[in-house]
Amino acid sequence: MKKSTVALALLISFTMSLMSQTQRFDHEERWVDSVFSTLTQEERIGQLMIVRVPTGNNSKKKRQLMSNIEDYGAGGVCFFAGESYEQLRKTKELQMSAKVPLFVSIDGEWGLGMRLTDGYSFPRQMMWGALAEDTLVYLIAKEIALQCKKMGIHINFSPCIDVNSNPNNPVIGARSFGENANNVARKGLMYAKALEDNGVMAVVKHFPGHGDTETDSHHDLPVLTHSKEYLTKVSLLPFKHLIESKTGNVMIGHLLVKALDSLHASSLSYSVITQLLKKEMGFNRLVFSDGMDMKAITKHYTEGKAELMALKAGIDVILLPNDMPEAVEAIADACKEDSLLRRMVDMKCKKVLRAKYKYVLPNMDMSKYSVPTDKDDRRCRELERELAEKTLTTLKNKDFVLPIKESDKECMLSIVIACEEPTAYISTIDEHVRDCKHVIYNPKKSTSNDLTELLLDAENYELLVVSIFGYINPTSKKDYGVNDKVLRLMDSLEVLGKKTVVAAFMSPYALNILTHTDNAHAVVMAYQNTDATQKACANALFGSTAMEGVLPVSVSNFAEGLGKKIKENTIDPNIYEKVGMDKKYFALIDSIAQEGVDVLAYPGCRILVAKDGYTVYNKAFGYQTYDTMASRVELSTIYDIASVTKIVATTLAVMKLVDDGLVSIDDPLVDYLPYLKRTNKKNITIKQALSHYAQLQAFVPYWKDAVKSDAVLRITDNSENVDTTEYSIVSPNFYVEKDYRERILKKIADTKLLKEKKYVYSDFGFIFLGDLVERVSGQPLDEYVEQNFYIPMGLKHIAFKPLEKGFTTDEIAPTENDKHFRHTLVQGYVHDENSALLGGVAGHAGLFATANDLAAVLQMLIDGGTYKGTEYLSKEVIKLFNTRHYAKDGNRRALGFDKPFINDASTHVSPRASQSSFGHTGFTGTMVWADPDHGLVYIFLSNRVHPTPANSKLSKMNIRTNIQDLIYKSIKTK
Repeated sequence: MKKSTVALALLISFTMSLMSQTQRFDHEERWVDSVFSTLTQEERIGQLMIVRVPTGNNSKKKRQLMSNIEDYGAGGVCFFAGESYEQLRKTKELQMSAKVPLFVSIDGEWGLGMRLTDGYSFPRQMMWGALAEDTLVYLIAKEIALQCKKMGIHINFSPCIDVNSNPNNPVIGARSFGENANNVARKGLMYAKALEDNGVMAVVKHFPGHGDTETDSHHDLPVLTHSKEYLTKVSLLPFKHLIESKTGNVMIGHLLVKALDSLHASSLSYSVITQLLKKEMGFNRLVFSDGMDMKAITKHYTEGKAELMALKAGIDVILLPNDMPEAVEAIADACKEDSLLRRMVDMKCKKVLRAKYKYVLPNMDMSKYSVPTDKDDRRCRELERELAEKTLTTLKNKDFVLPIKESDKECMLSIVIACEEPTAYISTIDEHVRDCKHVIYNPKKSTSNDLTELLLDAENYELLVVSIFGYINPTSKKDYGVNDKVLRLMDSLEVLGKKTVVAAFMSPYALNILTHTDNAHAVVMAYQNTDATQKACANALFGSTAMEGVLPVSVSNFAEGLGKKIKENTIDPNIYEKVGMDKKYFALIDSIAQEGVDVLAYPGCRILVAKDGYTVYNKAFGYQTYDTMASRVELSTIYDIASVTKIVATTLAVMKLVDDGLVSIDDPLVDYLPYLKRTNKKNITIKQALSHYAQLQAFVPYWKDAVKSDAVLRITDNSENVDTTEYSIVSPNFYVEKDYRERILKKIADTKLLKEKKYVYSDFGFIFLGDLVERVSGQPLDEYVEQNFYIPMGLKHIAFKPLEKGFTTDEIAPTENDKHFRHTLVQGYVHDENSALLGGVAGHAGLFATANDLAAVLQMLIDGGTYKGTEYLSKEVIKLFNTRHYAKDGNRRALGFDKPFINDASTHVSPRASQSSFGHTGFTGTMVWADPDHGLVYIFLSNRVHPTPANSKLSKMNIRTNIQDLIYKSIKTK
């Protein structure tokens, strides 16, 4: 193409673009002029005011609000409290009442939850200030913007870009990104840009800087004595950065800054607003006042006078006038005498209307408004999880005590200082340290005796992990929850001279009080006490995630910007040599596991490998679903383990009954299950059922029969109408008659036997065995295994019907999006349909667990039935059950346990697995395997059936067995 042709094309493109922009500008100006021309002088003044939406049922205030809108033409409203649905209803009602579309605004610095009881709350901005890089700030603020738009909110009075250089600041504090002006500027720009990019007006605050005050402007007028030079280098720098980037609007704080104006509050100062902000700094967008009903103003000015002064000083939008009618009348009266003021009001009114054209008009279809959904919350939780992980800040790490090593776990005591038990923190630590002892010290209720007992306990341990759960904002005593009892405890622990790790879940300013960190070996700042920070910190202490945060403020002996980087390292690097394994193979396991995620063999997976009782590999990959904003798979993620239930519940239970002499493996099932007496199954023995050698059919989909009977299943939107003594829950709002369990057992009893006696894998034998356990022990299967194994072993994340045990769906990976039977996403309820019809507790399926708890069960079996010094099963019964009783007939199965092929190279497990090895796989994408000869435990968990069981990539790619093969290859020959 000739240069002239290229130039012509560029010229045409530029001209078209210019014409398009001109057309948009013309349309905007026509709309602005047409609206402006319909407004009275009072309504033009009213457009410059945003009024408070009252909370509660004060009818007088409600009437005043409607009068402000209908009679005085208020330009906008600001919400401060309530619930999402109620705000949405009010928003629609108020917009319908307004002559000119209203600005709807909110003060939502950390999300809608700052104001709405059911809104999502992200951590405070100071925690964001600990991010080493700024991209996540943008992503979080984008989510806040999207939720604002859903709710019909056009303005968010955020972000706060005050440089908080004063630890005693009562009003900013954790609302600031920190004390480093450049850090505040970068992150403030990211926040404001995310709002603006997504159609929400950002209003940065509080110009010229509220970060170094000890007076709360809600109660009085703060006075600042800094020099102009200081203000330029510190307080004004973030504002300058955003102004130069042409991003955001500005709110003026109620501050008396003597270097700028010794007589007037900044919000009423011509010198501050017009001379400094507009002329010197070149700002030309909307200028908002801070709330004019704050006492910093109302203590010193009568209604109307302050609002008039603010307009003359350069304010464009008056936020929360204390009395709008008086303010409008005062300004209107002044306009009659002052033509310059009248022209100023007209210009400001048009400026506001132009902003409404940009932010309000495109969002006036109120049918599209909606409250945030569970899906929105899931995205928020994922962002909060990432924020919690990336902001963890290591302030000290003497002798590289972090991450905590395997050898230190054995001599570690967890001391938790909290008014409420931090369950997410404790349960996550339990995933890393089996049977970890936690001592809870309540700084409000604990006595001197509690302190004495704690110290006696601490004497017996070498490593103390002291976790302090305080507050992000100063309390009435300004101690962030670090009271005298906490200080006495820390004094006493200091005297012991133990190796100590301190994890602080509170404002970093609390470290100015908690000076005991000087003698700690390691100090980690988590900034806030939330489930996300609890999990993140507990994982990071053991190296499951990196620590890369930087301290955003100077506290105690720790300088701003400090942050000792600790790389992710889930395993003690010396452990491989200790157990005789080659570390390089585990990097290959990473690749295989991640490839499974990448090719959509499963949304995510969880892998654990132990050798000789030591955990050598412990990782999570991917997400709980294919939505990348879903929850990540964590070490604590609970999976439906499907048929692994057969060995980790039913087989364990039968072993215990045999050990106790209550049954024999040669006993016929009919001895305990009388409904088999007049059936073709009266001669089947326990041993045959356990070995899948009983001529039983593999499976019958009884749910198809159930859906044909209205009397069996019940679907309802109101669970309160369901009698739970008669019905069991199958999935949300879906119930089955409890009596149907007996009908299924009878149906199975009446099934035909297979003609040939050979190994056929069957669920039916284990369904019978689960019933046998209940009839012999007098307890349901779930209760029996809980009381005899899980609870005494200290296993906290293994259970049938996990939702009834207090676990939440966020903790449990979903299985199938069932479009045939339950017509819902199955999450927290058993995937297996027959198990669901049996009430969720069955011998063949129904158990949920984490990798760590499954590893503990297998380790107990490898160690001859003993776990942490307690015997649960005898060596003899384990040997009996790990024996192939029908090997001569070619049956590879032991009693309950799967085994390698007898003669040929195995394909369902690694061909390197020893003949002593045993385990099981599960339909949902799980595998557990133990090898006593090699001291190996291998756990693989996934939810490959999500969203459909038709996905067979996991087995076709041999992912589970290929990983297992690498584990065997890593073992060094002696």
